[in-house]
Amino acid sequence: MTATPLLGIIISIIGYIGIFAQSRKILTVYTVLLWPLFALLTTIGYISFRRSQINLYQKLKVSWINEYSRDDRLVIQNSLSCCGFRSVNDFPSYDLHCFPGAPRPSCDGRFLRYQQNFLSDTSSAAFQLLAVQLLIMIVALLCSNHVDNMFRTAYPITPKFFIQ
Repeated sequence: MTATPLLGIIISIIGYIGIFAQSRKILTVYTVLLWPLFALLTTIGYISFRRSQINLYQKLKVSWINEYSRDDRLVIQNSLSCCGFRSVNDFPSYDLHCFPGAPRPSCDGRFLRYQQNFLSDTSSAAFQLLAVQLLIMIVALLCSNHVDNMFRTAYPITPKFFIQ
């Protein structure tokens, strides 16, 4: 999922090269490469929406206990000003602010709200980008079909009627 923006940038560079070179072959490759990008954006939106809606509290609890290291939990605790998952004694990472009997609240509510907001924002952004991506795919298809022999010259940047 982190490769999606890089792939989008590479595909857009291919599109710019196809436009400026006025090459139907490059624009066709660009149009075909837009489909995997569309699929990746759809996947990001769907996975983040599904994760935010289905049993998120249980997933966070399991991740807190099994997947996060002491340093990971400490970063979460310090950024959310909390201690432990359900209480001060429930898998905390002790430091100067978090110790047995500390007056800090548990992290489950704050962490759950943070994750819900993050996942809903991610799914909203991905689904909004899908509309833009669909428009780009339609325009790319139209552009790749309208580049014809009139634009194919020895000078790939300038069309024939501009050359004297």
